[in-house]
Amino acid sequence: MRTASSIILGTLAASLLLPLVASFTPIATAAEGVKKRLTSPSSTEPMRPDGSYALSDTEAKLDCKKLTGTMQIRIMQLRSAEKIGSGSVAAQTMQGAAAPIFGGTKYGSSPSAERARDLAMLDAYNKRLVEKGCASYDLKSAMTGTETPRPSIPGTKTKDKKAKPVATAPPVAKK
Repeated sequence: MRTASSIILGTLAASLLLPLVASFTPIATAAEGVKKRLTSPSSTEPMRPDGSYALSDTEAKLDCKKLTGTMQIRIMQLRSAEKIGSGSVAAQTMQGAAAPIFGGTKYGSSPSAERARDLAMLDAYNKRLVEKGCASYDLKSAMTGTETPRPSIPGTKTKDKKAKPVATAPPVAKK
């Protein structure tokens, strides 16, 4: 005869294990998927195998002001992350192990990889600013500064403002 507690425990165990069994992917299949994503030219993964950052179509269409603003924010985030430091190795390991089981993000479980990705993104954005003729950053000095980062390398782009016609009074007829 089963007791109510054993039924509840059995149901709880089944509800915890069922998602794990249902989402199980053999390692070979998972590895093939990762390899396909990294080598596919239409990959949505921003990091290339050489460590550079591939701009998405949306990022490539950003104007100078939006690229510069995004870079300012990311530079300040990276500066503050250096001051704060990262979590302990145990915390990073627990987060990395718990995310696939309980759901959630792995973001933060590898601060060095995320920093490398952010630096590669900044470099790609900076190159895009130069391509567009916008003012760009000296990233080394921007990362070490303490004030709000501003582009320090002038761009080649000139602001094309259409000259407004000057209003003139009609000639006065002589009498």
